[in-house]
Amino acid sequence: MSDIFLIACAVLPAAVLMAYIYKKDTLEKEPSGLLKKLVLCGIIATIPAIVLESVGSALLSVFFETNTLAYAVLINFLVI
Repeated sequence: MSDIFLIACAVLPAAVLMAYIYKKDTLEKEPSGLLKKLVLCGIIATIPAIVLESVGSALLSVFFETNTLAYAVLINFLVI
């Protein structure tokens, strides 16, 4: 599958849910500028997460083989 299709499959449900909740909120709607900033900050926050996960995975693979139970436990509970 293409990368764009996978990204769309990941983003579309969240975008639809966000739009639905925004339209249903009748009491105190948050400013749309604030919501856009929050979404942008969430997107930007993924960059350090990707870098740290890659570094952690590389460091663990130095000490453990990738198909062992110890590696799986450490990658899932410490790195991710």
